[in-house]
Amino acid sequence: LSATTQIFVMTGNRDFLLGDAFSKQTGCTLINTPYLLETNTQSYVLTHGDELCTDDKGYQQLKSILQHPITRLIFLRLPKKLRLKLAGKIRKESVKAQQYKAHEIMDVNPGAVMTLMEKYPDTNLIHGHTHRRNTHVEKKFTRYVLGDWANDAGNAIKLDGELSWLEIH
Repeated sequence: LSATTQIFVMTGNRDFLLGDAFSKQTGCTLINTPYLLETNTQSYVLTHGDELCTDDKGYQQLKSILQHPITRLIFLRLPKKLRLKLAGKIRKESVKAQQYKAHEIMDVNPGAVMTLMEKYPDTNLIHGHTHRRNTHVEKKFTRYVLGDWANDAGNAIKLDGELSWLEIH
């Protein structure tokens, strides 16, 4: 696909270790969050979304530790089997911790959204992370939230002149 279509990948909380080797092997271009995408008709700020969930202090603290350059360096030097085991344990603990968190703190903080969007006037926002597919019409922009993915279904946004939702089964 990457031979005929330009593919951009924005990493998130589970694949943040992807780097140059991934780009070279797949032909994909890694992009940072936030990323400004300008079409012929509209501009969009693309972001993973977790940085907007500022009320989830535990998650933000864990993210700062796991994504610290020293932590990344040490982790990548571990044997693959141990890395997979550690990643599985962290994921399991994360799912467990979510059961005890208030629903509100796992969503975006409105102030964090406004702070981001003040930097990008006349643009709309597309993000994921919260897995709560929705369209939020604000005064100055529209915020599109990507939904959850399963093994056999998910959703995406297509930008082809107009924005449209795609359901994938």
